[in-house]
Formats: sequence, structure tokens, C-alpha cells
Amino acid sequence: MLNLENIYQLFGFKQQKIPSADVHVFTQNGGYFFNADLIVDRETEQSEKIKRDLESAGYSVSVRNYKSSEDAERELFRGFFKVEESKKLLKDGYEENVGKNEKLIDGRYTYHPCRYFNYQTGESADLDLVGRLLEDVQEKGPKLIIVEAAAGYGKTSTIYEFVKSLVEKPELDDTIPFLAELYRNRQAKIFRYVLLDEINRQFSVKLECVEHYVKKGNVILIVDGFDELIQQKNTSKSEDDPLNEAMLETIASLLKDNAKIIITARKTAVFSEGPFSIWKQSHEGDFNICRYEIQEPNVEDWLNAQKIRYLNEHQIDLIKFPNPLLLGWLQSQEDSFFQAQMDSEQLLSVYFEKLLKREIDRQSLNASVEEQKNLLKSLAGYYMDFSLDCLSKSELEDYLNQFQNKFLVELLSRYSGEEKTSFEELVERICMHACLDRKNSGMVGFVNDFTFGFFLGEYIISGNADDKWDLFFPYLDKIFLAFSFRSDEVKRKLWGKLNELCELLNGNADETKWKYQIDKILKGKILRDYVSLTFDQVKFDRDVFGEEHKFEDNSFFKCTFDQITFTENVIEKNTFLCCTFYNCEWPNSSSLSYANNFKNCKGIPEFPENNTDENKNEIIFTEEEIKVLKRFWPDGSNSPMKQKQIQSIKSGGNYNCDDAIESLRKKGFLTIKDELVTLVSSKIFDVWNGLKRE
Repeated sequence: MLNLENIYQLFGFKQQKIPSADVHVFTQNGGYFFNADLIVDRETEQSEKIKRDLESAGYSVSVRNYKSSEDAERELFRGFFKVEESKKLLKDGYEENVGKNEKLIDGRYTYHPCRYFNYQTGESADLDLVGRLLEDVQEKGPKLIIVEAAAGYGKTSTIYEFVKSLVEKPELDDTIPFLAELYRNRQAKIFRYVLLDEINRQFSVKLECVEHYVKKGNVILIVDGFDELIQQKNTSKSEDDPLNEAMLETIASLLKDNAKIIITARKTAVFSEGPFSIWKQSHEGDFNICRYEIQEPNVEDWLNAQKIRYLNEHQIDLIKFPNPLLLGWLQSQEDSFFQAQMDSEQLLSVYFEKLLKREIDRQSLNASVEEQKNLLKSLAGYYMDFSLDCLSKSELEDYLNQFQNKFLVELLSRYSGEEKTSFEELVERICMHACLDRKNSGMVGFVNDFTFGFFLGEYIISGNADDKWDLFFPYLDKIFLAFSFRSDEVKRKLWGKLNELCELLNGNADETKWKYQIDKILKGKILRDYVSLTFDQVKFDRDVFGEEHKFEDNSFFKCTFDQITFTENVIEKNTFLCCTFYNCEWPNSSSLSYANNFKNCKGIPEFPENNTDENKNEIIFTEEEIKVLKRFWPDGSNSPMKQKQIQSIKSGGNYNCDDAIESLRKKGFLTIKDELVTLVSSKIFDVWNGLKRE
């Protein structure tokens, strides 16, 4: 427990020497302001004199009568951290988010509790993730809480609901959440500095003080959009891993005592494997990690049976409605809306037409629906071109001046008389557009991933991204989110453009993932052979394998297979590690077992996990070869990294690995091209056995 002097020092005060045992004086000088606290057991003539002397010296004096040092600390914390004001601002932020959502759906916003998977129990839970998070932050001890979800599944809405519930709980009266959107800081170079800068902007106390109350549990740190911060950092080609030790150790340094840190991110392998897994193992016992994955929204939770029946009659596939924005909008529509003849493309067209027509009246924006679409499509493309997700107002003005000048001049000419407006006022109206989101910091981005993905996909279809194959990867999740709902004809057009871009990847580590994704999401089936590739935490479902294309010599790590028919002449010589199979069919399981390797898998038939004779085919690596292979597959990691720069293999170890790398190349475990070393997918099972992994 801190004593009185230490508590005041934490808040930037200095103790003054006073010739009285009954009076303690702490002063704080800040620019023009001089403050003094007098802590007295009882007011006496001497304490009154000390007060008058301080006031004569220019101090604003407050007399405190604390019953204990705990009372003093609580009073200072609530005052300096402006607890009541902070909670009001957080409630205002929640209401602002509600208003934004209501503007988008043109109706009343209702938060729907989300179904989620609990990694601690290994089970899915029905609803009330907010309640689960509230329980987590009230438990004793340091805890890292990870909330993952696919784009558009409600991470931000869930966090807002959690924050609202937390600030309204009487038992958490001395607890405030600190919501940090670090990924929006485009100067982010070092995670710790960005985090500290964000903290410094919100609180007017020393950083040491903020860190103290994060560790104590009074300030709950919420890092929203952590995956986008990782993507931003990982643009450096010199880094092999999206998370580095410094980023993880910054988090670990705060996870002391009773600290609670919540991270939200899109569904990613980052929190399962590689550096994160090693870091977690190195801090085993230091803090707990809770991990939750928000699952796909259930249509029945949003729409009543009558509305679902109408959609079925129009042959609009409800599986294509995983997006809360569209579900919320449909929920707000009257039954008469569903009775009109429509298809999915018409429904989406009506949604955007209503939204954009309303902007003409709401903001006196004299631009047609089509002109607004073109502007937003161009802006989405501009964001992609420069790897952005938001712009400052001045940067948006520069963009409009440079790329939309002709259109804006025409737009300005449509205003006359009392409606006449200026260029600056027009920019302001565009900043406040329903499809854009004006942040407190003044940055302007798209209102959500669905809207961003919709206009960016249209930008790609229009042919404006034909030579930008190296730019679209970070945005594909957004595009897939919006286009999973589109008609087959529109998806065919987008598939054609993305397939052309993917053909230019030429060995890029993301090539496998994106080719599979564009086939599955935009075509609904596999359209190519997959040979000697690695699939990491990919979900395969609904017979997408088909009979025409092969999966051969691939490695599958922690993948999920749902309702797949495994045919021996289609799936051969593959390795399945820690995979899960649901409701799959195995026409000839014995032949399939002979043709493939299965290790630590769930849901497979009663056949051996491994068709090889381990004693007969035991793999023995030299000590130097093991050191090289462990650079790809470190101890504690569930799966290996596919590629490494040769310099990163050599660094960090006191050994000469050139001979070992060459030996592994000759044995067929590695391939080398320029400075990039690749672990051969078909040899993964042998590496598993050789490194004696369990």
C-alpha cells in the first residue's frame, strides 16, 4: 500500500517541509497554476497560518481531511482522471455510435447479443459476451482478453456495449475503460510509443501514474483494431513475423497485479501460433489469457419468421446475410417492403439508394445517387492506393482538389441564392456523409467495413486497380464481407479481376489463402488444383472440394472441415495436423488413410492417424539442422512458418548454419530463391516427427 507521500508524488505533487506533525503540505506547479493540498487531522491556528502563507505565495489551497491513505488515493484518482466526466464522455460516445448505426439502417438500433466461442472451455456459448467480459474484468489478477471476429460481425458494437455496461455498474464506480484506436495513428513505428502517445492525449497526469492505475485495475485498457495495427507494422519487408517481441513485451509490462487489457482483432492466426505462442509460454503463470471468437450472426436472432418467409419466397439465400448492418436494416423495414418482388442485388440497390437519397435532403448535397457512388468508389480506391483507412480533413481536401476538382466545381455551380455554398462547406458536408465516419480526432474514414468493402469492390470491378496487385491484400476481408451478398453475375466480375491480380502474386505467402478465398466466396467452389501449399486455420465447408480439382502434397494446420466428401483420387499425399472434421463423408477411408497423413485430428474415422511406420521411417536431423528447422518451427508453436529470410535464420544464434541449410535443401526439406527460404509443404509431417512434436 502506498503511503501518503508516494500517492501525491504519483500525481505530480511535491511534499513541502512544514514544522508541524499535524499538517502535510503537497504542492503542484503547472504553468500559470499553483495548487496546494493541506492534509490536516484537525484545523488549528497553525494550519490556518500555513494556509494563509500559501495563498499569499499565489497557491490555490484545498484543505483535505482524509480518514486514510486509501481515501486520499481514491479522491486523487477520481479528481485527476476525471472519472465522472470520463464516464459521461464514454456514454456520449456510445450514444453517438447508436446514432450512427440508426442513420445507416434508417431505423431504431438494437444491439443483439452475439454467439461466441470460448477458447478456454473449447465450447460455443449462446449470447451475452458482454456479461462474460464484465465477469473477466472483475476477477482478481492480471488478464489479457482477446476478442476476435470476422469483419462486420460486431466487435466494435460489442465493445461499446461492454463499455456502457461497465460505466453503469455501481460496484465498478472507481473503474474507467480507456478505449484506444491505435491503428489510426499513421505515424505508428513503435507500438509502445503509439500506445503511450494515445494515453497521454486523454489523461493529464504523468505516464507513470496511468501505468500504475492500469496495473492496479482502475483503468481498463482496450485496444480496438489490433490486427490493423499489426498489418500496418508488418509492411516492413525486413520482418518475418507480424508480431515482434517489443510489441508483445509492451503488453506484458502492463499485465501486472490486477491489470486488464482487452484486444479486439479480426480472426487471425496471430494469437494461436508463432511468436505469440512462444511469448505466451515464456510468461506462463504471469497472467491469464482469455480468448473469445464472435461467431456468425444468426438470422433468426434479427428477423421474425414472417420476414424470413418473405425472403425465402424471393429465393434470397439467408446464408448470404452474415452482416449485422444489413440485418439491422432489414429488421427496421415494414412487412410491405418484403412483399415487393426483389432479389439480393435489388435489395442492396434499394438500401444504398435510400441512404444516398436521404443525404441530398439531410445535408443539402446536390449530388445524384450515382454521383455519390462514384465519389465514394474513387475515395475507397484512393485509400487502397495509399494503404489508408482514414484521412485528416485537410488530406481529404487535398484529395478532392486533386482528383475531384471538376466534379466539385460542377457541384458548386448547382447552388444559388441563399443555398450558395463554399468549397470548404462542401468538403464539410462530404466529411459528414452517412457512408463516412468523422472521428473525434478529425480523421475521416468509411463508416464500417461493409460499406468500405462495397465501394472498394466496385472500384476494382471498374478496372481502376488492374495494376495494383500488391495493394489490395489488407482490404480483401472487407471486400469479401460486402460481396458475399452480391449476385452471381457481380461476383463473377469481381472474381475475374481478383483472379487476374492473384496470378501476379508469383509465390507470395498470401497467394494460397487468397486464391482459395476468391474461389470459395465468389464462386462457391474450387476452381483450381492446390499442390504443395500450406493452409493455416482455414475453414472448408459445403462440398467445395468437388471432383474436378486435386489437393495434393499440401499441409493443413488447425483447419476445419464441415460437410466435405473426401475422395481418394482428389485428396492425396496431404498432411493434416490438429484439424477438426464435422459431418464429413469418407467413401473409402482405408485408401484415404494410406494416401494421406493425419496427426492429432478430431472427427476422423477409425483409421491410424499416420500411415507411415515411424520406426522404419524415423527422421533424424543433425543438431545444426534442428537449429535451422526451429527457426521455422520454434518450441511452443503449434505450426511452422512457411518462409523466412535467410538472414533471419542466421541471426540470433551462435552457429554456422550455411551447411545445415544446404543439407536440408538437398534432402528436399527447404527450397531457396534469392534471399527467401521456404519450408517444403510435403515434408511438414517429417519435420513434425523429426522435431519430436506432440
